[in-house]
Amino acid sequence: MKYKELDKDLKRIRNMQEYDLYKTNLELQKRIDKFYNDEIPENDMMCRKYKLENSIDRKNILYFPIIITIVFGLLVNYICNKINSLPDFTAMFQELKSIPATQDNFIILMTLYFVLALLFVLVIVVFMLVFFTPFPSLLFLIESGQTKEYQIKYEIKILDEKINIKLDENKNKKDYNNSKRKYNTKYVYGVFVIIVVIFAFGICWGIAIDRICLLAVAGIIGGYFVSKI
Repeated sequence: MKYKELDKDLKRIRNMQEYDLYKTNLELQKRIDKFYNDEIPENDMMCRKYKLENSIDRKNILYFPIIITIVFGLLVNYICNKINSLPDFTAMFQELKSIPATQDNFIILMTLYFVLALLFVLVIVVFMLVFFTPFPSLLFLIESGQTKEYQIKYEIKILDEKINIKLDENKNKKDYNNSKRKYNTKYVYGVFVIIVVIFAFGICWGIAIDRICLLAVAGIIGGYFVSKI
């Protein structure tokens, strides 16, 4: 519950109407410092540290590459379809080359060459502009999340300091005792989702109930071994 309150306060600070980056980061750090002035259980701090590090990794390794890949794919598909619907500039140039140049039609022929070349360049420029149009929005999306990333990195720094102090104490002076046992709730939720999905698909596809149960057991065992990797 404590971390939920912290996240709520940090979000409120990030969303302040007054757009002052220095003040925003100052208030974020003050709130984090105040939170960690209280005694936080060691396991809670370690779980929080993993959660924050994973959030940065997901954004940098998973989310943004997927978004960029989707945008690139849509743009490439759109541009390829439009290119296929364009006139064949090569054939048009060949048509012009087949017209013999004479003293009477030389100026008209050169004008047609110039107009055709200019049209080709304009088409290329338009496609390049269309292709790069989404990227300013993507850059704005990345920059808008920098304040949160700075906040996360600062909290990770505080957590590292706190955890290292606790580790030194437990390694050299006193034993670590945790009266509250922690369970991997994510694994429990994951198993529940796997069972529901397997039963739903099994019933939809008309699979026998014994085979559905066998698939559910295989999914649970597989999920357990994957969680241990």
